[in-house]
Amino acid sequence: MRIETHPHSAKTLEKIWPTIWAQIKDYKFKLIGKPFGCSPILKSLNIQNYEHSVLEHRYLNEFIYCEQTLGNSLGIAIGIAIAEPNEKVFVLLSDAQLYMGKIFESIQLIEDLKIKNITVAIDINHKGSKEGLDLNSNFLKQVIDRGLTCLKIL
Repeated sequence: MRIETHPHSAKTLEKIWPTIWAQIKDYKFKLIGKPFGCSPILKSLNIQNYEHSVLEHRYLNEFIYCEQTLGNSLGIAIGIAIAEPNEKVFVLLSDAQLYMGKIFESIQLIEDLKIKNITVAIDINHKGSKEGLDLNSNFLKQVIDRGLTCLKIL
């Protein structure tokens, strides 16, 4: 039986994931940048006997990439968005990842290249976040102003 590795993260995701999934399930490219706290995602896929502690794309056909080393998903999404400009690309991130250099560099690149086909959802669960990120955060406003389309900020 699978035990949730990040129950707090799962709780925040549980509230909004069904709405997000309804909007992105037909996207050709879906990437999970925060593979922890994934019970709500598995539930939306009607997966009951998932034996792994985190999401792994090799076991889930619905996602092209589920990272284990945090910080890579948005950069990978940029490559996909450039290669497939007519396709929508979705990435789920956590608030803590916004402080990672790779993520922030990717956000700047999205702005510089004027990439418009990436949609990001950010799980603001206040676990690992330096600022206690919220909707009024100056940092979060800067992230959104750089060109990310935020489907829903959790």
